This record gives sequence, C-alpha cells and structure tokens, in this order.
Amino acid sequence: NEVCAFFADPSEAKRAMEQAQRACPDMDLVLGVVPLGHAFALAIGWAEAKGSTPYTVRGSETLTKDTRPHLKRQLDKLGVPSYWQIPVILCDDLTTAAVTPIFLDHASFAATWKASGRMEPLPTS
Repeated sequence: NEVCAFFADPSEAKRAMEQAQRACPDMDLVLGVVPLGHAFALAIGWAEAKGSTPYTVRGSETLTKDTRPHLKRQLDKLGVPSYWQIPVILCDDLTTAAVTPIFLDHASFAATWKASGRMEPLPTS
C-alpha cells in the first residue's frame, strides 16, 4: 500500500526512510521537507496533489503513544475522525503577547524551557 507520510520528527523520518530503502531497494525513494501547514492540508483534503496516494502526518512517536488514548477520547466525543493524531505541547509560561510556541516533542519543549532561564522544574501538564 502506498502512502505519503509527513513526519514531525526528522530522526523518525530518516529511520522510516532507511527501513523502506532496505525493504524496497529497487524503488526510487526520496526524503524531502514540506511546511507543516501544507502537510496538514494534504492529509485532511484541504489541498490537492497529483495522484491518488493518501497522505498522513505522523507526530513524534513517543509523544503520540503517550497521548493517543486521551486524544482519541476527545476526538470521538466531538465526532471528529481519529485515524491519525499529531499531539502538540503548549505552555502558558512560555507564551508572550507576540509568540505562542508550539512544540512537537518533549525534547524541544525542555530545551526551550531551559533556554528561557527558568529555574523551576519543567511543567508536566
């Protein structure tokens, strides 16, 4: 089955590419960069592309695994399809009038928290 997957985590994209190349050495496989907004638009049908290959957006594997049950319950309650999820981390303590940072994994959230000079422990919820 063909699918075009967009990954939020570059290292996960590279691992998936290596696995695909080992499984299909005769195929001309490529890894590229696409703006996240365009990836979302393709995955949910707001944008069109040539061909009929389905698109999906894959969030950080660890973060998705940790939050999938909660997200699925929320989406089901709203009647929104939940065949894929891409969790994000928001933090009011890092938000300003000009910037609302959105993190796609724990590592970038922790690095930004540390870089902001905060001495208190990283928030967990």
